This record gives sequence, structure tokens and C-alpha cells, in this order.
Amino acid sequence: MHLFPLTDTCLVMPYRRKLSQIPQAQRIPTFLVGIMDGTSLDDIRIVLVVNIMNHQFWESGEDALMDHIKHQTKAGLVDNAREGVYWIGVIGPHWRYGVMVYGEEDPTPLIPWHHVTHDDASYQDFEQLQTLVNHM
Repeated sequence: MHLFPLTDTCLVMPYRRKLSQIPQAQRIPTFLVGIMDGTSLDDIRIVLVVNIMNHQFWESGEDALMDHIKHQTKAGLVDNAREGVYWIGVIGPHWRYGVMVYGEEDPTPLIPWHHVTHDDASYQDFEQLQTLVNHM
């Protein structure tokens, strides 16, 4: 399964900031997935933000994860002037996805938390995310 059509040029990029600029509690690994609409790196349209936390934060990390997703997706909207940016939040084996819509204050989860990554329900939800991202 491909998240994007094979005809699109996709880039996976780490979110770049100096560690000294980020408080320790907010150091959540992040990468951005963008589609190139042209031939220049200036033509990258961010369509997906992925944040990953270690499983030890499952009980206490959801608020920090959602705050980080909020910040990252708002930055993606500003950089790209799009109507929305999809996101995936991961804490150990737990994951869910949603969307941040331009003009809204908070990211909106589109599915409940999955507690494993390798079951049929996760596969079906990932297929749905693929469909949503392909329509951007």
C-alpha cells in the first residue's frame, strides 16, 4: 500500500529546530510528509505531520503529544496556505490520526486510539487516511 500515488513526488523531512530552542518536555520526534507541486523545494506542500513518542509516555503523554501536533500542523498550514493538514500521533504501539483545519484552534482526531499497529482495524483506518490524503 502506498500513502500517496506513485505519480506524486513525495518528501519525508525531519522537523528542524535546534534542540536548545525546544524545552526538554517538548522534544517529540517529528517528521513532515510533503508533496512537491513543482520542481523547487519551495513548491513543497505539507500534507501530513507525524509525531512519535516512546511507549513509556502512554499514560501521561497524550496532552503533550496533542499540543505538539497542534503546533506542527498550524505551522504546516501557515507554510502552505492549505485548508487542512493531516496528522498521525503515535505513543509506543498506540496511534491515531486526524486533521487540523485552517482557522480552527485545535486538531481534530478522526479515529479513536488504536492500541496495536498490525490488526485489520488499523489497516482499514490507514487505508482511509490514504484516501483522505490523496484527495488533498
